[in-house]
This record gives sequence, structure tokens and C-alpha cells, in this order.
Amino acid sequence: MIEKIRLKNFRRFKETEVYLNSDRNILIGENGVGKSSILLAIQLVLSGSDNLISSHGGLASLMNNTVINEFMEQDCRKIKDLPEMYVELYFTEKDNFRIDGCRNSLKAKIQGCV
Repeated sequence: MIEKIRLKNFRRFKETEVYLNSDRNILIGENGVGKSSILLAIQLVLSGSDNLISSHGGLASLMNNTVINEFMEQDCRKIKDLPEMYVELYFTEKDNFRIDGCRNSLKAKIQGCV
């Protein structure tokens, strides 16, 4: 079971954590607030499919446009300052997927993180 989703610069989300409960989760909101983006983020991570990324317009279309524009407006752009994008899924420990998430944005060894 996914218990948390961390998004950074993914579509409309600059930096967001979404916590899910162990029962049923329902995403409710007006058009354009990111419900489908959250579902797409989950799908991209779980499938690991390059074709799925391509079918959504490639990485450039998944990146947060505001962050890209802010970077491009800088007088002195450096590679080390390029914006990064990530989607992380954290699973409950009881699922025992044998996932050792030591490569995450927190740089922490977390059981159940991909």
C-alpha cells in the first residue's frame, strides 16, 4: 500500500507530499488542481515505462513550467542550478516489498521507498 507520495517539480506541483490512508482514498477537487497528475505520477513510477513518459509528451512536458521559466530568467545559468524533478512513492512497511529506499530525496535509508 502506498502511504505517501513526494513530488518535486512534477507538472503543477513545486514540492508536495500526499499522504494516503490504508482504506480507500478519493481525490476530489476542481479541474486543474492535479488529481490526474498524482495518478500519472504513481503510474509512471510503478510501470517504469519510457513509452509512457513519451506518450505524455516527454520529460519536458512533465516538468513544472514555472520552475523552468524561473531558471531561464536567471542572468547566470549554471548546470548545477538546473531544476530537478522527482516522484517518490513510500510503501507501508507491512507490505514487505523488500524495497530498500536509500536513493531518495531525503538521502535516508527508508524501508518501502522507490
